[in-house]
Amino acid sequence: MPIVFWMAVIQLPLGLAGSDPLFPLSLGWWDIPAVLGIGIGGTSSHYCLSNAFRVGDATLVVPLDFLRVPLIALVGWAFFSESLDIWVIVGGFVIVAGLFWNLQVEATGPPLTGSRGALTADIKEWTTSACPFRKFHPGGFAL
Repeated sequence: MPIVFWMAVIQLPLGLAGSDPLFPLSLGWWDIPAVLGIGIGGTSSHYCLSNAFRVGDATLVVPLDFLRVPLIALVGWAFFSESLDIWVIVGGFVIVAGLFWNLQVEATGPPLTGSRGALTADIKEWTTSACPFRKFHPGGFAL
C-alpha cells in the first residue's frame, strides 16, 4: 500500500500543474459520484497491479497488463462506436499471441535450461572457460 500512496503523492502535483485551477468549481453535485468512482477505480487498479507484482513474476504480470490495450479498444468499439482498423486488430493479435507464448514458456520452463545439475554445470563451464562467450560462439571472436 505505501507504493500506491507515494504514487498518488507524486502524481497529484504533476496533475495539478497541467490542470485548470477552477475545474472543481465547474463540477455539479451530480458529477461527484463519477469523480469519486474514477478516483477509487484508478487507485484500486494501481493497488491490484502492485499486489500482482508482489505475488507474481513480472514476465507474467506485464503481458497480462498489456491486455488492457486490446480490451479498451473493444470497449471503445462496443460503447462509443469507435472504428477498429486493421492495425488495432493486428496489435491486439500480437499482444494476445505474445501472452499465450509467454504462458506456455512459463508452464513448461525455458527450453535452454535442463535439470538443476545441468544448469549448474553449464554455469561452471561458462565461468571457467577461457572465453566466456565460447558456449554461444564456438569459433570465438575475430577482432
